[in-house]
Amino acid sequence: MHGTSLYEPSTGDWVLLIGSVQRRDGGVYECQISTTPPRSHFVSLHIIEPRTEILGGGDLHINTGSTINLTCLVLYHPHSPDVLTWLHQGKEIHYDSARGGVSVVTEAGEVTRSALLIQRATANDSGNYTCKPSGAEPATARVHILHELWVEFQRYEIMLWGTGGGCYEGHMTANGGRYAQLTAKMGLMVSVY
Repeated sequence: MHGTSLYEPSTGDWVLLIGSVQRRDGGVYECQISTTPPRSHFVSLHIIEPRTEILGGGDLHINTGSTINLTCLVLYHPHSPDVLTWLHQGKEIHYDSARGGVSVVTEAGEVTRSALLIQRATANDSGNYTCKPSGAEPATARVHILHELWVEFQRYEIMLWGTGGGCYEGHMTANGGRYAQLTAKMGLMVSVY
């Protein structure tokens, strides 16, 4: 053990000082008074290490053209980290790069919060993002950029077969690529989602 016991005359207390606390310092400590019989007081010491997490962690799925918003929390740090760096595929993200649209907002405090914002996501933005604060283990999240197939039907001519064996001519239009609506002559309407 690398601790020192000190007597505090003003209070009459004995104090155990442990410098450079490590995980192995956790456990039960006994303060024993040399009397007959000896008296003891037990204290449990739990070591809490700084922890880093990215909200929503693991795998994140983002639509092409959307804004990537990754939020990193640094918890249980004795003070705000001196440096917090964001990495993409192991390389530091530079906010003044030619890509543009990249910004970071960091709030220091008991819990340090850092938000990485990347506007207009493209396939090149896919991959691992790491939040790396000084004095704590890094956290990583994997971002997948979804390539949506936006098919716009512009007055697509079709033929509908009616229940009576008749044929109806109509057209198909799309609403934002989310659903297609089929409208035919004779007032027949069919929606395809």
